[in-house]
Amino acid sequence: MRKFIRFILSTIFITGFIGVLLAGSIRLSLLSRSAWKKALSGSGMYEQMADKLDVFIDERIKSEDVEKLRKAEQSGELSGEKAEQAKKMLAITDSLDEIKAKLKEGEMEVVIEMNIERIFGFLRSKQDDLNLYLPLKDLGMPDELLSQPPFNTMNGEVSLREILSQTSSQESIKGTMDGLKKIQMAVRIVNWVYVGGGIILALILIIYYFLGKGLVKKVKGVSWLLLISGALGVGLVGAIGIAVKKALSNMAQLPEMLQGAIEVMIQRMMGSMKLSSGIVMGVGILGVGVMMYMVKSGKLKVEKEELSDEEKKNKRKKNLNH
Repeated sequence: MRKFIRFILSTIFITGFIGVLLAGSIRLSLLSRSAWKKALSGSGMYEQMADKLDVFIDERIKSEDVEKLRKAEQSGELSGEKAEQAKKMLAITDSLDEIKAKLKEGEMEVVIEMNIERIFGFLRSKQDDLNLYLPLKDLGMPDELLSQPPFNTMNGEVSLREILSQTSSQESIKGTMDGLKKIQMAVRIVNWVYVGGGIILALILIIYYFLGKGLVKKVKGVSWLLLISGALGVGLVGAIGIAVKKALSNMAQLPEMLQGAIEVMIQRMMGSMKLSSGIVMGVGILGVGVMMYMVKSGKLKVEKEELSDEEKKNKRKKNLNH
């Protein structure tokens, strides 16, 4: 009966270990605001974004259409509504230089990182709305654009619901907010699995130890359990790595700078899983090795298990037959 219970516990432990390993890696990488900040910075996303916008702005400012419009406006060829529209267009174009300067100063990076903080704070809470920080005026956005929806709501702290109300239907807004609530629930589940699962695994390991017979078999049993769990974790990392590479190859439609950030995040997650699994497997190998050495050197003896009543009867019958 004891062996059967230990078998059941070992099966639960190994399965639970894989679940906790995944939950922990997700929590400490994909759901970590600091990990995302490092990934965006480490992937060179901010530099790529600035370079691409730099090229776009230069092309926009120096385009033939803009030059023609500027000459027409300066010469007085345009009048009435056309002149007013030309003035607005040129004001927007001229403001692009200021936006470019702000990007080079790193202000966009500050805004993005502030919103990362807000997004992850929202995901780990039970709030009904997500408040973002979008200081478009401070980033050089011209008044001609700031007076138009949805930009007229984006000058400082603004709720996601308010932004969506400018561009989406009520049905679409409801779908978006419901989706965010599901993500909030998923985040809570990951946290429960990580914390609660870790406590349950520790209890299982303690019970598994005390169900063993003798110190050597107790320690070796726990060590083998850790070794197998860790080895399966390392194997799982390899399998996930192959699947992720295939998935990334199908993400060609994503911007190159975003692909780089996602790849860095996945690598961090895989590295976290591999490290955790490796530590667990290493502890298992160490435990098995120490017990084998202690037994071989005679410092410890393996206690023989007592036979059950049924096993004793069968042994007596076998001896009588002989």
